[in-house]
Amino acid sequence: MRSLPPVAADTGSAPSTTCASSVCEGADDDARASAPGGYRATTVRSPGPGPTASTTPNAAHAAPTISMSPRSIHVRMTMSSFIDGIMWPAAGERNCTLSQLERAFLHGRWQTKHMFPWDDLRVFLAACRTGSHAGAARALGVAPTTVGRRLAALEGAVGARLFARTPDGLSPTAEARALLPRAEHMEAEALEAERTLAGADKRAVGVVQLTCGEGFAEYVLAPALPAFLAAHPGLTLEVRGGVKALDLTRGEAEVALRNFRPRERSLVGRRLGTELTALYAAPSYLAARGVPRSSADLEGHDLILYDRSFDRMESQAWFRALAPRAQVSFRANSTTLMHAACAAGAGVAMLSTPFVLGDPRYVQVLPRLAVPALELWSVVHEDLRASARVTVALRWLETLTRRSGFEPP
Repeated sequence: MRSLPPVAADTGSAPSTTCASSVCEGADDDARASAPGGYRATTVRSPGPGPTASTTPNAAHAAPTISMSPRSIHVRMTMSSFIDGIMWPAAGERNCTLSQLERAFLHGRWQTKHMFPWDDLRVFLAACRTGSHAGAARALGVAPTTVGRRLAALEGAVGARLFARTPDGLSPTAEARALLPRAEHMEAEALEAERTLAGADKRAVGVVQLTCGEGFAEYVLAPALPAFLAAHPGLTLEVRGGVKALDLTRGEAEVALRNFRPRERSLVGRRLGTELTALYAAPSYLAARGVPRSSADLEGHDLILYDRSFDRMESQAWFRALAPRAQVSFRANSTTLMHAACAAGAGVAMLSTPFVLGDPRYVQVLPRLAVPALELWSVVHEDLRASARVTVALRWLETLTRRSGFEPP
């Protein structure tokens, strides 16, 4: 540890026009702009034992004390503050203007050397999980240039390269892999604090973040929104529709509708019912290609499936095995796109019955065929169960599924 230089006394002399301190960036510019009657900042360290006197982790982080006179600003730092890592110049005295001192506070230079901004660590985690600046930017809702700046700032703070740029994207270095579990721990603590505060509300006001399949969002949820929002004017519903199951433990959503029971201990699931499925085709398609009378007849028809990443999904595997030699005419990565292709006459599709009830664009094919059904679960983090706004949303979803053709549990 560096030894401290002698403390220079404040003589009350004329204000200085230079500053060598790293705390006061741009000192020369400010000094040239300062008036002859400007302030002078003088740091004075309290006397005491040598630099090794107070090095325990629990040593008090004494805040700097500042006193002002017409000719100077006195900033007093305690010895323990210096030893605990306060970023203040090593010299006993620095002359600077008032604007320079204000800048030191505004830019957080009173923080400890090893304190990393949480925003930078969030960007770091997103970059690790997505493998690119663009992917991290999409996950966080910021520009890729912002991701680059944040990562550069974090690399500067840790003094090491965190990612190697490769043709395949960002490759974490050994330093990044060492930092990752600690950053994830900080993320878990921050999210737990957010959930604790969010779960303490007693009024049904605020934002509820819901994730569900886009088919449910478009065909069931959206038509029921006006009545729900009218009954709860203090609520805002944010819906993320898609086939990907978002991570509730990481705060990617608060409430989820899923076709499987949650496995995480911190998540609470409630079975809302059963989502029946069946085979459907457009009237125009059946008029042109004929109506299948048995599963064997499907071999001469075109099928509409999800993309290949869902070939192992139970329902799609069953449909494909039902007619293994049938032509696959169309694959889609979204439920709504499958519905649109089926309604347009592109082939036979396996669709959720509640989504097409009463819609003349779809005709059920082989109605006596036993088609696999899907369970429907509402899922929420256990810390949010007491939240009034979340409770209102969960009850609404339960009522909505009963009214929309889902089989009761």
